[in-house]
Amino acid sequence: MTPLQKNAFRFLAASGWIISLSIAGFSAQGATEPPKAQRAHLSHDGTSYDFLIYANFNLAGDFSNIENVVVLQHGVTRSGDTTYAVGMTLLSTSGVDESKTLVLAPQFSAPEDTLQGKRNIPLWNSDGLSNWAAGATSVDRKYQMSSMQVYDDLLRQFRDRSRFPLLKRVTFAGHSAGAQFVHRYAVLNNDDESTRAYGIDVRYIVANPSSYLYFTNERPFGDSFLPFSYSVCAEFNDYKYGMQNMIPYGVGYSSMNLFGRHAARQVTYMLGTADNDPNHPELDTRCAAEAQGPNRLDRGRAYVSYERYLANQALTLMRRVYEVIDVDHSQSRMFGSQCGIQELFSTKVTSGANCVDKSLSSNTSFSTSPFAAGLK
Repeated sequence: MTPLQKNAFRFLAASGWIISLSIAGFSAQGATEPPKAQRAHLSHDGTSYDFLIYANFNLAGDFSNIENVVVLQHGVTRSGDTTYAVGMTLLSTSGVDESKTLVLAPQFSAPEDTLQGKRNIPLWNSDGLSNWAAGATSVDRKYQMSSMQVYDDLLRQFRDRSRFPLLKRVTFAGHSAGAQFVHRYAVLNNDDESTRAYGIDVRYIVANPSSYLYFTNERPFGDSFLPFSYSVCAEFNDYKYGMQNMIPYGVGYSSMNLFGRHAARQVTYMLGTADNDPNHPELDTRCAAEAQGPNRLDRGRAYVSYERYLANQALTLMRRVYEVIDVDHSQSRMFGSQCGIQELFSTKVTSGANCVDKSLSSNTSFSTSPFAAGLK
């Protein structure tokens, strides 16, 4: 453990609203000190709340040297400690200046979790369609907030130039269920452009999600996209798969406006070429997900083509697309690949899995896009 990491684990409690918390499930003994979460105070529209976040700096401390913030989102098991540990390993591997990089791993908690320090924080369902990864509203009456509001409130903190005077870039990254969350947040949030107006780059990395958010009633059909049949799957176009029955966080925009805005946001898709098991135990096998393809790799490839199809020649897609060779459903290997570290920390390394850059011109499309006429 580096001196910086050791210092990061000596969190201060003097402020009264950020305290150090041990995470249940770790032995008090051992050579490596376990990750710890901080209780961060966030707010919006007059509502204040506490939220658990793993971080390599004291969140009440000095951020005057921070130039890069990397937010790594846990997956379905809600193991923020493991995700944070992966992030710190990748930070060390990257070789970038650790004193200028803030690594965060937000912890979305569920009522059944035994995590220490869980009291008096918002809680979300852990499974089903209305869960934290879909941006659902918290289950407790006291807060009644979307999980995506947490990211909004973090961005608001980052825009505070009195605390982050040198901040240049914020990257939200997720794998699996974490990628589902980051992907939908990239589509639905209203804070991207306002953050960029402060001179802060906002990026999203979406790696191996089970499903994607479609803007029309079309789904992959051979080498093109055709309207899908409600008789085959009545809920195929419901949120979180499509635009119908949108969650409260995402209302107020037409699908055309959402896609036009989303096209201009900086999104990287990462697909493991070995993440192609149609029987993977964590793969979404609901009919609405199956309408997007038989496995994660095919669904990801189809969605990349779908965005290009929608954009046609009317829009420039701000996209990077990588296929990570021979990597299956592994958070550490995806983000630890050469392109993963490059996207997270804007630096090149020679270690890790090889990647094939599939980033193409947005002008590549299968046919005339229904959006083209309205967005030219």
